[in-house]
Amino acid sequence: MFTSVINDRREYFNCFDYARLYVLAAVNAAVFSAVYEHFSFGVYSAFMIFAFVVPLLMGALAFLLLGRALKKTGTSVPALFCKFWHAAVATLTVGFLFRGVLDIYGTSSPLASVYWIASAMLAALSLLALAITSYWR
Repeated sequence: MFTSVINDRREYFNCFDYARLYVLAAVNAAVFSAVYEHFSFGVYSAFMIFAFVVPLLMGALAFLLLGRALKKTGTSVPALFCKFWHAAVATLTVGFLFRGVLDIYGTSSPLASVYWIASAMLAALSLLALAITSYWR
């Protein structure tokens, strides 16, 4: 009897794993918006219809392109960049869904613009983190 110290599990996700997760998030947002609009008595919202585009473009496509670029250089994705970028995509997706719910309900709220601002700030912080970590390597 012996104990193996080799851990075969990966401790990190690569860009292609993140892209796969974002495709699942886009499908989840599309299903949510389809079900929500099915029960909305014929009222539709462009924000609700296109909520799946945010994780698809900002998530899956961005990480596929980043993965191809980093595969050529042989470097990995900085963790701080990933955390800020995931937060930006999640914030904008929730903002789209929130605005879609408000449009279907027939009202407006000043809080709907907070999602745009917060998502832009998080995206800027993620790009700044990517630039700083790329500079220090």
